[in-house]
Amino acid sequence: MKQVFLLLFIPFLLTAQENKKTLNIIRTERAPIINGSLDEKLWQEMPELTDFIQYSPFNGRKSEQKTKAYVTYDDAAFYIGVICYDSSPDSIAGEIGQRDSQDEPYTDLISIHISPYNDGMNSLYFMISASGVQSDRKYNSSGADANWDAVWESDVRITDYGWVAEVKIPCSALRFSSEPVQNWGFNIFRRIARKNEWSSWSFVSIELDKWWFHMGEIKGVNNLNPPVRLSFTPYISGYSEKTRNKNWGYSYNGGIDLKYGISESFTLDMTLIPDFGQVRSDDEELNLSPYELRYDERRQFFTEGTELFEKGDLFYSRRIGATPAGYYAVYSNLNENEEVVENPTEAGLINATKVSGRTSGGLGIATLNAMTGDTFAKVTDRETGEEREILTQGFTNHNITVFDQSFAHNSYLSFINTNVSRKDFMANVAAAETRYSDEKNEYSITGRGAYSYVENNNNSADGFKVWLNGGKVSGEFQFDYELSLISDKYDQNSLGYLDRNNIWGNRLAFQHQVFEPFGLFLKMSNEITILYHRMYNPDAYSDISIHYEIYTTLRDNSKFNMHAAWVPADRNNYNETRTSARYFVNYKYLHNCFSYSTDFRKSFYSSIHGGYTGAYDYQLASSNWSVVLYNRYRFNRQFSISHDFMYLKYINQPGYVSTDQSGNIYFGSFDRETWEQVVSATYIINPEVSFDFRLRHYWSCADYDGFFLLADDGTFQDSDYSENHDINYNAFNVDMTFRWLFAPGSEAVINWKNSIYSSTGEPDSRYWINLQNTLDSPQINSISLKFIYYVDYLNLSAFSI
Repeated sequence: MKQVFLLLFIPFLLTAQENKKTLNIIRTERAPIINGSLDEKLWQEMPELTDFIQYSPFNGRKSEQKTKAYVTYDDAAFYIGVICYDSSPDSIAGEIGQRDSQDEPYTDLISIHISPYNDGMNSLYFMISASGVQSDRKYNSSGADANWDAVWESDVRITDYGWVAEVKIPCSALRFSSEPVQNWGFNIFRRIARKNEWSSWSFVSIELDKWWFHMGEIKGVNNLNPPVRLSFTPYISGYSEKTRNKNWGYSYNGGIDLKYGISESFTLDMTLIPDFGQVRSDDEELNLSPYELRYDERRQFFTEGTELFEKGDLFYSRRIGATPAGYYAVYSNLNENEEVVENPTEAGLINATKVSGRTSGGLGIATLNAMTGDTFAKVTDRETGEEREILTQGFTNHNITVFDQSFAHNSYLSFINTNVSRKDFMANVAAAETRYSDEKNEYSITGRGAYSYVENNNNSADGFKVWLNGGKVSGEFQFDYELSLISDKYDQNSLGYLDRNNIWGNRLAFQHQVFEPFGLFLKMSNEITILYHRMYNPDAYSDISIHYEIYTTLRDNSKFNMHAAWVPADRNNYNETRTSARYFVNYKYLHNCFSYSTDFRKSFYSSIHGGYTGAYDYQLASSNWSVVLYNRYRFNRQFSISHDFMYLKYINQPGYVSTDQSGNIYFGSFDRETWEQVVSATYIINPEVSFDFRLRHYWSCADYDGFFLLADDGTFQDSDYSENHDINYNAFNVDMTFRWLFAPGSEAVINWKNSIYSSTGEPDSRYWINLQNTLDSPQINSISLKFIYYVDYLNLSAFSI
């Protein structure tokens, strides 16, 4: 049987080996001028990279347009020149995007994929569009880190035979070993936007898991002697702010970021007195669930170069500088006649430092340390005017350390530790994670285990988490099984995020993918998933569900997706009761939703999503439905505007409301409406100068029409409970930004923020009246100006000479 199995896969292995291209790279003695022209003689002395093969839509077919590329290097940088021939040069797409807009704009692209350690997992991606816009990102076993930024040079030129891209990637932007002779993973991709075609120099099969694992190779990177890697990014910023019922106030900040190359492989990043006041406002929502909302990280220091910290799923950087631990306690500890006049919602960050890199043996090491200072609330006595301060959180240190050893065939073993400490509090979490993949990267198994210990005012608790996933991850037919076991005392939320513990989850999925176009379809994916959950403590049934999903891309590049779910048995919900000792019997349901989107390449793009969920065999006639619309119009290559709309309606939704002193748990039945509208506009003068506008209004109201006492068997009994839990919540935000990238790595930003948050106990279902009342509520306005200037030590040295 084993021999038969091997014979079946020999053709596949031979094909994979034949499709992996190699290049013997030649060092240059004279660096090219980066001007979008390949007329210099040195380019003609370099070997050509040709015969690009499609990745999509027709995987394995020769590209319809010819591409030629050249690669060379010296101690300072790697240089890449690409000629994109085009039989219709007047049809080259060139919508202008912002820095790091990736492949979202409608534009032709070139992307350069480099893996200095040639380990098949860790790589860098440099993208340049036909309109001259740069994007970059890191790839690893977890996926893409689009927040990583490097300082590099590029230029493009449209010609009568196509377009040309010329790129200089400084060695200071790369991490590599000190070996005298190295072979690097390498590939170049080209996108022809009007054909929606991606092609690459070294062929990548669309059937393989994670396309960035599969690259060509450049051989003979010899005696690389990189220059000193040291850069400073000082900043100054000024704010003019008007808060609720107060006059305009003014403040100024200054600080610095530092990057230092400790060696060819390791880099020190440090930020001193950081200022994150210009990051986009959070999309806050009304949360009636027992789970914490998770918001995206937008602070650059905590989004850039943090891929190693994602190992083990222990790190949620928003915990650093988050709401102080004693923020809410202030309001319950006021003396008579006292009121709160100031209570910071964020702990002030003093500094943060991270060191990361990877050795020639494939060992990745990373550590991040951040400190926040004492945070105080101010309260005043209304009669005497006396003020006092209340400490809401003392000095806190946050640390995460990672060791990640990569092996052949996209396998790895990682160890992770997080620690948060302050007076009378300490939280420590340790984890190990591993992935093993076969030589063809067709089958893989990934496992993770973690242990937590939390000590708070001499009270301590510990717990564990185990996660396992394995199966077939590439090919037309795929399947996987996933197990998650989390104890009731496990807690990683001091520096991580976990919406719930106390769970034993099982997931089994089968997937069939069609990669070859047929009929109306370019590609199609079908998946059936079975989920079964139990509680860890007590060991008791929780729920079971069956899901079916289909994803399709049609030949006109529109997309149609559908998801259906069936819950065939009652669900014992232990989370909504806010205690693991009790549960309520949640409803069986049927769910179906669909989405359709038009061709993204067109000037007008639209998508629609609709869904309905209905309960059956349940004491309440519960249901919900939703509609989501998105429309975007691109007026020209510089200006576009979009509108997001979402409407969600819940009918007879059961939800927890209160627990009395006797331990009686009360639930309510409510109707809930949620509206969200977002209007966004972007005007890009050129790749360096842009203007962004974003307006969001979110409104959600819950109207309770009955209350129940939770019985021991999880059902509802009639109750005379009558407290008011109705809520009408509004969030209105405007973010307007003008950005000027006046030099590599340097920018000037003018930002205006307007925010309004209101919450009352009187639901109002009239949308426009609701919006008007919100706009009449107290507002917070902030206008800021920030200058960031990138200083490279090498440039300073050259200037001094």
